[in-house]
Amino acid sequence: MKKKFLTILLLLAIASTAFAFQNEPNGFRDLKWGASIEEFKQSCPEATYRQPKDIELKLSKNVTYYNVPANGTTLSSIVVSHPLEYSFYKNKLESVKVDLSEPYNFMTLQNQKESLVKIEHMFVKANVIFDNKNINDFNPVDFSDKSCFMYTWDGDTANISMIGTYNDPVANESHLLITITSTQIYNQRLTEQRMSESSFGW
Repeated sequence: MKKKFLTILLLLAIASTAFAFQNEPNGFRDLKWGASIEEFKQSCPEATYRQPKDIELKLSKNVTYYNVPANGTTLSSIVVSHPLEYSFYKNKLESVKVDLSEPYNFMTLQNQKESLVKIEHMFVKANVIFDNKNINDFNPVDFSDKSCFMYTWDGDTANISMIGTYNDPVANESHLLITITSTQIYNQRLTEQRMSESSFGW
């Protein structure tokens, strides 16, 4: 399931479905998009470096990752229990990932429903990338139901994605990840990656 989840992240990162939304975040908390790692460490001295995963190295070798303890952080009033993940492309803050997964399906589903309503209230109705059923029809106690719900909000300043996957076939785990990304830096990374690949004749 974890490999499937990472594959979904890769597909979402490659997808391009753009429409602007209001009040786009120009960073995360007190850090603006493009902030350096040095500025980040001053703001988050408890941050720790994270080794990139294989799939992340395939996306780009110029991204550096750091984890920051949640320490009671909330996102749209939902308490975050997992570390926040900050990524930097060529020493510029590109994105922040917030993991709202919980031990049980129904808890993760509740977080996804609440987040979806609050983000849509703050910005605009989500662009549905994938959902195999209405989220309100998903039964979190039906462990044979492998539902997946993916939404995006794509703008000129920032992109937001939300991915919820349910019922890991091994442990019946659920995962909910919200990623907030700088549109400009992300597009810069994609452009430079395509140019690099074309120079090698790929």
